[in-house]
Amino acid sequence: MRLLNLCLCLMYRNSSSRLDIFSTAHFVCVLPGFIGSVSERHLTNAGRKPDCQVLADGGGTFTPPGHLIALTAQLVNDQHLSLASAAKLFAQVGIGLNDAGILCWKYKYRYNVLRPVTYIRTYIDSSWMPTIGTPPFPAYTSGHASFTAAAGGVLIARFGNSFSFTDQQKVAEGFAPRSFANFQSMVNEAAISRIYAGIHYEFDSEIGKQTGGI
Repeated sequence: MRLLNLCLCLMYRNSSSRLDIFSTAHFVCVLPGFIGSVSERHLTNAGRKPDCQVLADGGGTFTPPGHLIALTAQLVNDQHLSLASAAKLFAQVGIGLNDAGILCWKYKYRYNVLRPVTYIRTYIDSSWMPTIGTPPFPAYTSGHASFTAAAGGVLIARFGNSFSFTDQQKVAEGFAPRSFANFQSMVNEAAISRIYAGIHYEFDSEIGKQTGGI
């Protein structure tokens, strides 16, 4: 409990907000029920709520890193990169994802923060369930946010952050393509999606974006 409040203090140290873990967990608990009244900072840059199922990439799938490698392959083909440029980009994205995973899991098992489902069912609503399955490892920081920030940073360096694109990776599974105005929009949507899904607190995702982008 004290650790969760410390994470909140670090996240909001420059803010007038004074949130405690109960408030943060309660926000995760009620967020899926909001349709048109979610504050602007919890929408993507496209002004839409994230699709938690499209962005789930859970067990048995190509996972968030695999999704980002597949997206890189799509962009390599779409932009007709040379073999040398493609090899360099794949190496940079792969190394970035590897480093993000090491740092993220270091924090997960250093701090061992409870997942929202555990906290909420214990202290707020014993019948509550997240929108997607909760992964079997600690919450802080968000792997999805960390991985996407790492890959997004590499892609921004290669294509620029005014580069618009459409992610086609889940079309074969019956999902609609997901269009983004820039890579930062993709990073923000991936991070926010885990809060909507009920498997992360906001500070998990916000700090994950920061550490993934280092």
